[in-house]
Amino acid sequence: MKRVSLTLRGGLVLAGVALLVFGGLSYATVAALRLESAQLESLHQAAQAEQLRLALWRLDSRMTPALAREESRPFANFLTISSPTSAFTNIGTPWGASAVWLPSPLLSAELPDWMQLHFQLDSKQGWQSPQVPQGVIERFVSVAQGMDLRNVTPERRHELDRLCTLFPARETLQQCIVRMPAPETSEEATRPLESPTTLAQSNVGPTPDDSRPIGQAVPLEEPQSPAQTVSPPGMTAIPQQSPQPPRPTATSRNARNDDPRQQGQYAGVSQMPSPPGMVPPGQNSAFAQGKQQLAPLIEQGRAAREAANLEFNIRSNASQRGFQEGKQAYGNDLTNYPQIRVSSLKDGLQNSAIPMALRVGSIIPHWLTSANGTHELMLLRRVQVGNSDLIQGVLLDWGRLETLLRAEIVDLFPEATLQARLNDTPTAPDRAMTTLPVDLVPGPPTPLPPVGLTTLRLGLGAAWIAAILALIAVGLGGWSLLELSERRIHFVSAVTHELRTPLTTLRLYLDLLTSGLVRDEAKRDEYLRTLHLEADRLHRLIGNVLDFARLENHRTALECQDCNADSLLMDWERDWGERCRLDGKQLEFHHELRPGWRIHTDGRYLSQIVGNFIDNARKYSREATDPRILVTLTAHDTTLRVDVRDFGPGIASREQRRIFHPFRRGRDADVTAGGVGLGLALAQRWATALGGSLHLVACDSAGACFRLEIPHAIRQAPLASSDA
Repeated sequence: MKRVSLTLRGGLVLAGVALLVFGGLSYATVAALRLESAQLESLHQAAQAEQLRLALWRLDSRMTPALAREESRPFANFLTISSPTSAFTNIGTPWGASAVWLPSPLLSAELPDWMQLHFQLDSKQGWQSPQVPQGVIERFVSVAQGMDLRNVTPERRHELDRLCTLFPARETLQQCIVRMPAPETSEEATRPLESPTTLAQSNVGPTPDDSRPIGQAVPLEEPQSPAQTVSPPGMTAIPQQSPQPPRPTATSRNARNDDPRQQGQYAGVSQMPSPPGMVPPGQNSAFAQGKQQLAPLIEQGRAAREAANLEFNIRSNASQRGFQEGKQAYGNDLTNYPQIRVSSLKDGLQNSAIPMALRVGSIIPHWLTSANGTHELMLLRRVQVGNSDLIQGVLLDWGRLETLLRAEIVDLFPEATLQARLNDTPTAPDRAMTTLPVDLVPGPPTPLPPVGLTTLRLGLGAAWIAAILALIAVGLGGWSLLELSERRIHFVSAVTHELRTPLTTLRLYLDLLTSGLVRDEAKRDEYLRTLHLEADRLHRLIGNVLDFARLENHRTALECQDCNADSLLMDWERDWGERCRLDGKQLEFHHELRPGWRIHTDGRYLSQIVGNFIDNARKYSREATDPRILVTLTAHDTTLRVDVRDFGPGIASREQRRIFHPFRRGRDADVTAGGVGLGLALAQRWATALGGSLHLVACDSAGACFRLEIPHAIRQAPLASSDA
């Protein structure tokens, strides 16, 4: 009961220590793993954010050149054809306004397939596109020689019609003006800017005093004067900044040609030397022949130009008087001039040459929503012409553009999508493109990669292993300490009992013998034998304790020599035969060794091992019905085998390992038999010292059998003469 209480207390203490250690270590482990997980999540999110920034940078870098190119387009690019503010002939003389017409670069420029249409929107003419010429401009463009019209396609005409259908011009213009800031970039214009539908009302042909275009124009015939240059009807002219002096109001070409200033100014045009490499017109027979054949047509074109120039002079006159005179001279219907049809020319009379300011804003991408819910992505810029506002822009094909942009980031986000940002404020600024009103949706979040064995986890694993090993060591140490304490207590108790019994017997018998109370010689001899046995018992007990201490300190010294089997058996009979007979046991010895065979070993240790076996058999088989104790020596090649068997109660299977431990005896052992539990422990250590082994052999009947095996102990050489 005391042992159970001590073990229970030790177990509770160990459990408490383990709970404290493992509880603290578990808390530290969980906290460390949470911190590591948060750190890894933060690093993963930072990597995702870096990938997102890289993707947005790629998208914006892909769009920036195209937007910059559209940002740099001048105002005139959004007109199918336009007249530069100043131009000169190849001989250095100035052309008049509307004498030279330049096609818009958008008619032939290499444009991405996702740019569907360039357009202009104003309150009067509605939706227009330089790539969809209409009316007079369309007829002029169709007959213009050498003009590249690769971008004038039916698809763009269809897109323009679709815009007109989906987005009413006035409402859309007002909506764009409200959403877009006023332009800051200003340009000066001194001639009214006319829309394509009123280009038929524009001036045709220059005068010497008109503003001059900035580009070279090729005349239809040999230049005689600027008035002979053909200007297509209905073309927009961008005037000069400085106002022009009043023009003459003559009503016929002869009146204007009779002007001495004009004659003096252009008199020497045909006499000026030609540029290097050019043949003078008068010396080129082919040119002269062609000129002669085209003379009727040239004359008709000259008549038409003269009529248009006269009307231009009327429109350019700053005074109301000149304007009224011109109107009375030519009447309200000016469409009957030879070989040319000009529509609504009288409406153009209402235009004046008052200088006006031109302000062009920056390109801003916008999503426009139609009445039926259709969303269109456009690049828009606001333009102020005087007090009027108009919108210029580009219609984008969002489907193609999205495919193009997604291909830029497919390696970063394979499942990414681009979501239109219909409002001006991005819902997720970290995912918004800066060049387009579009948000990048990266797709499903990427899971965290496998963590693996990090330094922290290796450290935690090492800490856990160290803690477990430490607790195991503490537990084993505590258990060993308890066992040692128990064994020490048991040893002290057993030794005390074993010492007290022989000492008491010795003292009693010595007192009887020394006092002279025993006068019978037989009794005296019996007491003396008892004293001898108890003294021998005491000697063996003390010897066992000393031998165990010596074996524990590894101070065993062997003295191996050749021994005869018969002499060994005789010694064992002499030492143990009488004791066994006193206990009612019959000690029997058998050996199967051939004559001349000898045993080479330490006879002292061998005798002590066999003596312990016989002593245990004598003590623990007192109640056996068969009193025999069998000692058998056999040889297997060079291995000596010694078996000691009794016919007592035997040893339970659960005790077969415990009995070889120091100070341990079987639970069912007879406590009255005495002993301190060192016999088998000493026997096992002595057997190990001899190079052999000791184990318990199963018996076919009741009893126990212990077997000692010592290899290389049998020798067949004859005994030395000294042994004989």
